[in-house]
Formats: sequence, structure tokens, C-alpha cells
Amino acid sequence: MHRFIFCLLSLSVLVKPASAQFNVRDSARQAFLVDVSAALALPVYDLKERFGPFASLGLGVHYMTKKGWVAGLNAGFQFNERVFEKDAIAAIRTTDGFLIGGDGTLYDLLYQMRSLQCDVSLSRRVPHTGNNRNSGLFAGLGVGYFDHRIRYEPEDRNAPLPQLSRDMRKGYDRLSGGFMVRPMIGYRFLGNKRLVNFFVQIEHAIAATNSLRTFQFDQMGTFIDKRTDGYWSFRFGWVLPIYRKPATEYFAF
Repeated sequence: MHRFIFCLLSLSVLVKPASAQFNVRDSARQAFLVDVSAALALPVYDLKERFGPFASLGLGVHYMTKKGWVAGLNAGFQFNERVFEKDAIAAIRTTDGFLIGGDGTLYDLLYQMRSLQCDVSLSRRVPHTGNNRNSGLFAGLGVGYFDHRIRYEPEDRNAPLPQLSRDMRKGYDRLSGGFMVRPMIGYRFLGNKRLVNFFVQIEHAIAATNSLRTFQFDQMGTFIDKRTDGYWSFRFGWVLPIYRKPATEYFAF
């Protein structure tokens, strides 16, 4: 992710300014939009019983029409260290919450959220709500996939804990996933300056998820867990627009 962001910034510096070829304020433009974003999210529904507020990093590739329709692909990685559901490994912890290592030492454990999502989205710009015809308020919907799991990580990564090896952790991690819808509203600004293109949005994801593990050790069998997961989030993103000009001209940044 860090290398990708560095490449985007380097590319935007090397290319010629958009104003040298046309003025974004002149008319509505077709464009490819590549964005990187970050968000703060508040879990709701069943998800709030398992995790606290979390952060999200996102990546998107979209195509914008002259009429303000924007269609694209989005991916997100969610994470935090506020996990409320810790009973899955109760049988292998001490009463004080430690794990006994193979060397007889007590080891502490970190509980973390890990989550992935991907979706296709379609949104529409509201006319006459921005400072130019390519900027303004927008509303849209994403449809795709969302999953989450509990990640167990010893504070000492070299701790000899055979009862919580990489493979054994899958028997406790409560991996769940399923279909997701993600309504969103926001504002997108596209201007003549290469680095001053951004969006802000509020989104509400709702996912119908199920357990994706066939066996959980604490359940001594199949873990059946039909859930309704979701979150509210505020997202801010930087956009790299690649404008499509008439056939007699060429692509320009």
C-alpha cells in the first residue's frame, strides 16, 4: 500500500498540469479516477458486539461520465485492537488471561480485528452543487463482499505457543463473511491542480454474514452463526483524475 501511494504521488508530480491542456472548469469531462482513502468507522448491529470502532484503508478505480455517473471497483482493509469477544480461547487461557508457553512462561496476547471488503459501486453527481461541472455532491451504492475475523497475536512473536499456532488460530478466529450493500453520500472536488483533488463521504455498510469456518475448537464442531453486520464511517480520499479528451487529442492528467 505504501509503495502504491508513493507511485501515485510520483506520477502526479511528473506529468504536466491539467491547466496546460484544458481547464476543468470549462465543461463536464470524462475521466478515470484512481483514489486512495482512509476512514474511521463505528460498528453497528452484530458487529458492535464483537469489535469496537476501527480504521479502514481503501483503494478505488472508477470511470466518470460527462453526465456525472461514476462506476468503479473498491477494496478496503479494516483493522483495530478493540475486541470484545474473547471467550473463544477461554479454555486455553489462565484465569488471568495469559497463555502458558511450551517453556512454562506466561505470555500475554493481543486481540485484533482484521476485515476485508470489495464491491462495485455506482454513484451520480448532483448538478450545480460544486464550484465546477466536475465537482459536487454525490450519492451512490456499493454492492459486494465483507468479511471479518479475530486475530490473535502474542505480544512476544517468538513465544512457543503450539496451542495457538498459525493453523490452530483458524479454529478460534470466528471468520465470518457474506453479501454487503454500502449506500454513500459525499462531496467530490476535482480542480486544475494536480494534488488538490479529493472526496469526503459518509457510508453505511450492511452485510448478511455467516461463519466461514467448518470447525471451531471451543464449539467442538461446526460453528453456525448467521449475522447482520454493519458500520457507519466517515471517509476522506485523495483522487488522481485522468481526463479523457476528444478523439483528436489525448489523455491528460
